[in-house]
Amino acid sequence: MLIFKTIARRAGAVVKTLETNGQTILMQIPEPADPGEPRAFEPSFDPKARSPAGASGLFQLMPATAKRYGLKTWPLDQRLKPEASARAAAQYLEYLHGHFKDWRLALAAYNAGEGTVQRMMSRHKARTYDEIATHLPAETQLYVPRVEATVLRREGVKLAELR
Repeated sequence: MLIFKTIARRAGAVVKTLETNGQTILMQIPEPADPGEPRAFEPSFDPKARSPAGASGLFQLMPATAKRYGLKTWPLDQRLKPEASARAAAQYLEYLHGHFKDWRLALAAYNAGEGTVQRMMSRHKARTYDEIATHLPAETQLYVPRVEATVLRREGVKLAELR
């Protein structure tokens, strides 16, 4: 599982929790779960990270997404718990892949927002990531190829080959 290997090299305090429980968490999600761990590609591995947009935790889940996958945001924010947020992030990416039927679109939606990707596809009458890539936020335009290259390098598999 990509995220746990990456975190193991960068944040020793987080890794024990994720290594102990990570396999169990991600085994609940049908394979391939590897692209379901997109936060392995984030610059910060801080489980308490908060974005200006409202995303929190290691997997930068928005409040509505967290609630959709069973996490509470009040009084204790479960997005800040690595195991719970890993499970929610993997389930969310599995949902996105099922919805868009494409890992690149699913990753773009995870990063930019599912509504953003859907609007771009509708606005440009697009069916593929490549048809909307230049219309997505710059961060997403960099994010998707970075994830794709990392999966190819580590696993020897292209995202398009994953089901």
